[in-house]
Amino acid sequence: MKKIKNYLLLSFFVSFIGYSCNTQHTSKNTMSDTISIQNGKIYSHITCSKDATVNYSIYIPKSYEQGKNIPVIFAFDPHAHGMLPVDLLKDDAEKFGYMVVGSNNSKNGLAWERNKAMIDVLFDDIFAKYSIDKRRVYTIGFSGGSRVASLVALLKGGINGVIGCGAGFPNFNQPIENKFNYLGFVGNADFNLFEMNKLDKELSTMGFTHYIEVFNGKHEWIPKTMVADVFVWMEFNAIKDNLIARKDTLLVNTLLNYQKKLEYFNKTNDTYNEYQMYKKIICFFDKLTDISDYEKKLKEMELSPALKKILLKKEQIEKREMELQQSYSEAMQTKDLAWWKKEMIKLAKQVGDSSKMEEALLMKRTMSYLSLVAYMNSSSALNANKLEEASKYIAIYALVDPTNVDQCYFEACLNSLQGNTDKAFEALEKAIKLGFSDKEKMVNDNMLDHIKGLAKFQEIIGKLNN
Repeated sequence: MKKIKNYLLLSFFVSFIGYSCNTQHTSKNTMSDTISIQNGKIYSHITCSKDATVNYSIYIPKSYEQGKNIPVIFAFDPHAHGMLPVDLLKDDAEKFGYMVVGSNNSKNGLAWERNKAMIDVLFDDIFAKYSIDKRRVYTIGFSGGSRVASLVALLKGGINGVIGCGAGFPNFNQPIENKFNYLGFVGNADFNLFEMNKLDKELSTMGFTHYIEVFNGKHEWIPKTMVADVFVWMEFNAIKDNLIARKDTLLVNTLLNYQKKLEYFNKTNDTYNEYQMYKKIICFFDKLTDISDYEKKLKEMELSPALKKILLKKEQIEKREMELQQSYSEAMQTKDLAWWKKEMIKLAKQVGDSSKMEEALLMKRTMSYLSLVAYMNSSSALNANKLEEASKYIAIYALVDPTNVDQCYFEACLNSLQGNTDKAFEALEKAIKLGFSDKEKMVNDNMLDHIKGLAKFQEIIGKLNN
């Protein structure tokens, strides 16, 4: 691959051990030695042959045949819920003939050295057991999992395309040597919106084939209705790279679909989304059909006062959002709980004001950002055993994001460290009710030592086992 002489000015150096690409197919891939994998079904927990601690979820399309190479997507969820992206992608994976593999080990907070070793085992297992087209290996991830998906491609190479949801590239401090196609998705209420917009500009200067889509949503995996675009993107780029034959029916139908959206935005005077749709068509269909009329219209729009006004307003919103983030980050250190209670009431009113949509979205992103900052401060204080500070941050966290699983888990840890057994169990059960399921973390977390020896704790572990 040609070396890209640009740097992402981020914080730490990381490394990645390469994976082998053995395409020998094994017909029996098992949770145990007696369960065979069947095409067209989802499996949530398949262990790797070389290391039983590494496991994954998988979907194999009905069309898969031994010895017939197919493309594969490796998916990374920030909470190691590999089943979630596999289930999200499976319908379109079936339609287009892709295998989808979701890691059940890679997750936020895991030391990279440990994470990369498990990813190596995962890749080795898939390449050894199945006939994979090594030219068409893709990664996808959400949030911290998006950074993992990009990191695999950045360091290892051999990845044709990366789909990043809700976050950009990882912390990285070396030249980018491996190019790949990049498709990004981010919600308009996602606190990482402007990070993704910045990445869009950076990738343009570095010559990456890329497109970043903004959808109506928060910090989350892409909506099911947008999954088809993921596969269209991969298929179109494979055609451009002469990896697969041209698919005229797919090209025509997709263009007609995009053209209908373009006409709708024009009819409803939705100038910004019309502008974005032109950019999308040009990016997706470049080198596949004549896009000169779309390019001409895009240039006309870029010169129009209406669009310039919209783009200027978005720049002003971005500047204000950065200022708000800075101000609230400082307030996290200096303001007391009473101030935060009043401030959250004010923010909640602004979020709920549907008459000022851009303002409401700005405040939603700010609330999400505050949740992240509260998480980081709570975690740091707990790990440093600064319980008074931790108590304040966790209380703010509860005001900012009361149904957040991590907030409830931190509350359980704090109460355990303080010897408040009943409150610790109450918070832990609330976390589990909201979706916490990381049994390994609970069992190995020293902050829960005060309650681990009690029958109630074993009862909770039993529930997670089931």
